[in-house]
Parts: sequence; structure tokens; C-alpha cells
Amino acid sequence: MLAGQSAEYRFCARQSQGARDYQEDDYGFLDARQDASGPEHTLLTVADGMGGHANGARASAIAAEAFIDAYQHSEQSTEQRLAQALHHANQCLTDAIDKEPALAGMGTTLVGVVIQQERMNWVSVGDSPLWLFRNGRLAQLNADHSMAPLLQQMVDTGRISAEEAATDPKRNSLLSALMGNEIELIDLPAEPMACLPGDLLVLGSDGLQTLTDAEIQAIVARHCHESATQISDSLMQAVEAKQKPGQDNVTVMVYRPAVSNFRPSDSALQSDIKAPTTATERPQLPVVKSSPGFGLKHLGAIALVLSAIAALVYLLSLS
Repeated sequence: MLAGQSAEYRFCARQSQGARDYQEDDYGFLDARQDASGPEHTLLTVADGMGGHANGARASAIAAEAFIDAYQHSEQSTEQRLAQALHHANQCLTDAIDKEPALAGMGTTLVGVVIQQERMNWVSVGDSPLWLFRNGRLAQLNADHSMAPLLQQMVDTGRISAEEAATDPKRNSLLSALMGNEIELIDLPAEPMACLPGDLLVLGSDGLQTLTDAEIQAIVARHCHESATQISDSLMQAVEAKQKPGQDNVTVMVYRPAVSNFRPSDSALQSDIKAPTTATERPQLPVVKSSPGFGLKHLGAIALVLSAIAALVYLLSLS
């Protein structure tokens, strides 16, 4: 922790059941430093369960706990640790379903981000967002593995209206999730992103997206010099103020990376945030065995095909 910065200034997590009578979200935090005086090494994760009241809660709890445990006990590179932890979490769901067949169909999203040595790496499956607030701007870093980006593409090409996209019942349908079987799409960047002074990370479940990105940006900008607790509480209050019928569970985590030294070279490379708007803008990593010469171009092509198929299925369902 940087001198003069309290824990509540740097980190806070908040949850709400919304209009539901149960909570299917889970989250976790790990201080992975070897000792308290060591450099920052933090893992944050959010999981949004599905599959019914008890099953969704079981899925998110199993995945979040297994993910953190596997990361903590791995000694690989950060990217490899994230990948191993994700697949371990998925395997734990498989094991739970094998023991209790009634759990079949349960699943969860998962987003995990590691902040280490003034760099961040993340992995995600599903539609739980990871945002970076930098220089007054908010950008979603991870890909959205739901139908929402595909519907937006259809709006952009004039196939449907924005209103039709916003109210489409398939909008929140997932193209990828942890369900104990093969994971269709994984967002796992090959290179870390530099953290810069003033950066704020916001993780959430999709219940937080009752607020638009513009609304979230305005709230974070208004309170960016205040504590993570104040930012989290302000976001939760804004969701509650919407009084949305059937409001989903909401989880929000706000984290302020410890950046002690300003590095001009990193600023030049990373100050312009370009967020992925679709599941195909950054190459996704399907669960396949690599062979010689099998690289990111091939993986990106597979992701494009998967998304095109999903869009075609959707269009056929309209006819």
C-alpha cells in the first residue's frame, strides 16, 4: 500500500440482491504478496451465477473460490496462472455436477484481473464487465460474450433499431460461460497493460449495467479523487435510484492500483484506451490444442466464425 493511502481508499466491494429474493453473484479478493512489505500483487474476481436460485449461487461460489485457490498455488507466469485457474474453476463445476446430477445446467460468468508490478492482466468468460477509468474516460477492457454486441452490430448496419436491440429477449444470452464443459470463448490477452497514476478499475456483474457506460463514467469521474468506498456506494445508489422492475443482482468492485513511479514510455503506449466492443474485436481463445504454427490469427478467425454463426442463428429465429 502506498504511504498515506488507506485500504478503503484503494479497494471496496458492494453487493445488492436488487429485486430478486436471492443472490447469485459472488466475488473474491486475494493479496498474493509473499509478505506484507512486498510489491503489489492483487487478484480480483467476480462471478455471476445462473441456473436457478440455489444452483446459480452454488456455481458462482464454486468458481470464485476455485479460481482464487488455483491462482494462489500456481507458480507459472501470470497469464498461465490465470488460464490454469479458469480451467480449474470449470473442472470444479464438472466435479460438482458429477456428484449431484441435479446441478446440471448451472453455470457462471467469471472475470479475474491481476495487478502486479504496475501491470494488469485479466481473463474473462461471459458478460461480467471489467472497466478501466483513466484520464476522465471509462472503457470496458474485456470482451462481452453475450448477444448484446452482435445486436449492436445489427443496429450499426441498419438491420434492427436501437429500441429493438435494447428490448430483445436474447440480448443477455451468453455465447460462453463456465458450465463444467468446453468453454466456447475466453478473453485472455497475451500481454499485460501498464497501470498509470490515477487509474481506477471497476469490476461488476451485469446487474450494474442498469447504468449506461456514460452514467458509470460520470459517477466515477465525480468521485475519482475520493475513496473506493465512496465510488462503490455512489454506483450502487445510482442503480437503486433507477428502480428498474426485476432488477438483477448487482456486484461492484472498485480498485485503485498502486502506481508509485510515472513512466513516460508507458504513458505514450497506454494512454489511449481502445476498448473491445464485440466478442471478436480482440482474438478470443477457444479451448483447443495448439499445434505448430497455430497462432492468434487462427484463434481470431475461429472467434469470428463462432460469432457469425451465432448472428445467423439469431436472424433465422426472427424469420
